[in-house]
Amino acid sequence: MVKALISLVFLTLVFSCHKEIEFPEADFEVPTGTMKAGVPVTFKNTSRNASAYEWDFGDSSTIVTSGDAEITHNFKIGGNFNVRLIAKNGGGSNGISKSIKVDAPDRPLPKAIFDLDPALECPAPCTVSITNKSINSTSYTWFFGDNTPFETRQRDEKLSRTFSEPRSYAITLVAKASGLPNDTLIKTLKVTAPQSVQPTAEFDISEENCTYNCDVTFTNKSASGVTYLWNFGDGSLSTDLSPKHTYKRAGAYNVILVTRNGNLTSMKKKTVQIYAKCRLAKHTRQHPITGKYEALFTYDANDFPLRSTEIENEMSGAPVSRIVNDYTYADGQLTRQNYSLAVRNNSQSVVEISSGIFSYKYNSDGLLSSTEILRTTVKDRNNPAGGSTISKLALQYEYHTNYNVSKVIVDGTVYNYSETGLLLSVIPSSDNSGEVYTLKHQNFTKTYRVTKYIIADNRISEIEFTDNAKQKLEYDQEGQLIRKTFRDPALPSETSCVEEWKYDNQKNINLLTRVHLGHPSYLAPEGVILHNITSYTKAIYRAGLLDETQVNETTAFSEYNTEGLPTRSNLFAGDNIYTYYCNR
Repeated sequence: MVKALISLVFLTLVFSCHKEIEFPEADFEVPTGTMKAGVPVTFKNTSRNASAYEWDFGDSSTIVTSGDAEITHNFKIGGNFNVRLIAKNGGGSNGISKSIKVDAPDRPLPKAIFDLDPALECPAPCTVSITNKSINSTSYTWFFGDNTPFETRQRDEKLSRTFSEPRSYAITLVAKASGLPNDTLIKTLKVTAPQSVQPTAEFDISEENCTYNCDVTFTNKSASGVTYLWNFGDGSLSTDLSPKHTYKRAGAYNVILVTRNGNLTSMKKKTVQIYAKCRLAKHTRQHPITGKYEALFTYDANDFPLRSTEIENEMSGAPVSRIVNDYTYADGQLTRQNYSLAVRNNSQSVVEISSGIFSYKYNSDGLLSSTEILRTTVKDRNNPAGGSTISKLALQYEYHTNYNVSKVIVDGTVYNYSETGLLLSVIPSSDNSGEVYTLKHQNFTKTYRVTKYIIADNRISEIEFTDNAKQKLEYDQEGQLIRKTFRDPALPSETSCVEEWKYDNQKNINLLTRVHLGHPSYLAPEGVILHNITSYTKAIYRAGLLDETQVNETTAFSEYNTEGLPTRSNLFAGDNIYTYYCNR
């Protein structure tokens, strides 16, 4: 009896704690009176015990999920429609349908209709033709995959849009008529990744075979190209479709056009001949102390320099120096320069020999890919074969897809650039001898190695060395270097080294301190009297060639020929004579 009583009490407690979930009841009120297409109709939701709703208006419009007490719908056509509401909660769902009659509109409603060609997808860059075929409309608003509207009142017009980025674009048309509801149609266009089509590079040249400082026009005739790189053969590049280029010097220039489509390329090369009216053939100078100087220059048929030979003979019996430069070309591009210097004493015994080999290589786009410089110096009066020093410098170049330089490696030191040409970082190499500097100051000499470069505003703003030494670089508003300050905190303050630059209106250097090279080993310590001695240097260019120099405000060139080229000067305090070939 007791066990039965306990069980009854337990069951009573269990059922008293359980609350039954009420089943939803769907219901809504239909507005009274006449309903007409094009005029909004409001339905009142009177459902009970529901938390979610689905409205189907029976006219093929999108099902609407709304928990609002009232919902408005616009029927586009007249007819009998079965409106259905489904009410839901955690216990289930319940639906109710009601039939309504909608009268035809007083005038036809707008209907948005348009065609796309191509209709579904195409590779980037995708150019799509869009034809508006809407009816019963007087104005239109387009959206081409963004939030920027394009308004028009033209119905049967054809629009054209190009989509460059691979993604899906919602092409939307809103058709309108005054006093009537708008109609909207959305079509999705899928733009896929570019398809690589084999391009064919071709171009025409006009205004060629002219004298230096002339403009040459290049007209692009390529097929299936997406990007273009022009290499004009003089170190200048362009990515324009059909560029114009000015050649400052005479010569035969191999112009290379590289066109790309995806990962496929095509190259076309043509030669542009630029002639010189006058070529410098000989330069002689007579100096009362150093004696006679003579330089001879030779050229090939295309006005490319082949050799320069300079001989200086000092009357006092001091050494005679001979400098020779030889140039080698391939496909119009400089591939090698051989430099040699021989110094002999008055007995014609060699006391110094220097030589240099400059090698240049180019990639398939005609861009410089590497430079190698090998120098050898032999300086020993008693043993010309001894006392040799050899230095080697290797540079490598890499490029972005837009053909701007991305990286330059100088003996392991890496210079990184953005696609727009901004200097991003400089990473010094412990193997690069060029990163080791020596400061010479009165009674001591100290050696430093670069540990870090700091970049600011696309420039090297500070260089950090071992022993916490630093060099600060300052620039003017034009971005030109105006001051370098070197400081080692472990040394006395008077050993701070300063260099300064000033510029003229053409941004040429026209004033600089007596020592102007950038390494601490060449800096005059602050407070030393030499720091306050300045020399004026100025260069004037005409037609891209050095035409006039001034030293301490004294004009070097004083006489010119009818071509405006200097024929006589007092450069280096000597009587200089310049001889030209003027056969064009």
